Amino acid sequence: MTESVVLSVEELEKRLTLMSSQLPAAMLVAMRGAVAYAVRYAVLRQLSGQKLRRRTGTLQRDVEHSPSEAPPRIESASSVVGTIGTSLGYGKAHEQGFHELVAVRSHRRRRLGRILAVDIRTRAASRRARITKAQKALERSATIFVSGHAMRMNIQARWYLRDSAKAANPELRDGALRSLEFLARTGRLPKLSDIQAAGGARA
Repeated sequence: MTESVVLSVEELEKRLTLMSSQLPAAMLVAMRGAVAYAVRYAVLRQLSGQKLRRRTGTLQRDVEHSPSEAPPRIESASSVVGTIGTSLGYGKAHEQGFHELVAVRSHRRRRLGRILAVDIRTRAASRRARITKAQKALERSATIFVSGHAMRMNIQARWYLRDSAKAANPELRDGALRSLEFLARTGRLPKLSDIQAAGGARA
């Protein structure tokens, strides 16, 4: 007694034709997952004190928002593009480095030298100096005028965006494979939740 296993070539051809036509869209789903990972990596592992000291969180929020400004897209039948970035000038300077002359506008600043002198005197011999609190407040409030001038600014390249994009490459590769597997198995395009559930979210 024998049993036969039948493979429908016609059905297989239909499935392969479907996969070929929907391949860019399937890769776009994987790219969305990779971009989301790159953004998390940049915010949590690059901009939380590791490469740049966090002050206001403005740069972090701008990087988080960048995929909304330029979402992943299909550029051609063989090209799917995803980006993360920043629209902030100082964010670009810290990413690529900056070594140029900049113009400093005229402004007023405190007399830092006199403040330090008062602090030293008060620590060493506050009674002999006879400097009252009112006098110290006056010293601290004293300002000087600084005229406009040119200054060379040197900022080291941090590559926080480039390194985050590189870190997302394994996520993109695994997501692409899971997306293809889902498309081949079900005959329909996956959602991002489908391929994330299949592979688990990376830290």
